Amino acid sequence: MGYIPVVGVNNALPLIDVAGGDSSDSNMMPLSVALTERCDCCLRVGGLSKGADQEVERFKAKDKAVYYAIDQLP
Repeated sequence: MGYIPVVGVNNALPLIDVAGGDSSDSNMMPLSVALTERCDCCLRVGGLSKGADQEVERFKAKDKAVYYAIDQLP
């Protein structure tokens, strides 16, 4: 469909590892949520996730599109 999927945690964990930090939420979530600044939209899938919900809220706060099913993507 032309989209490049990005998962915030998958971006944050290698950065934390290189920096020598631990992967606790206090280190991981700021990096994961900051990645929303570089994305155009969000596809929220799966079940309960406090982190994913934080990312969705960030998208909504920036008036960026949030989709809840792949068939909703333009």
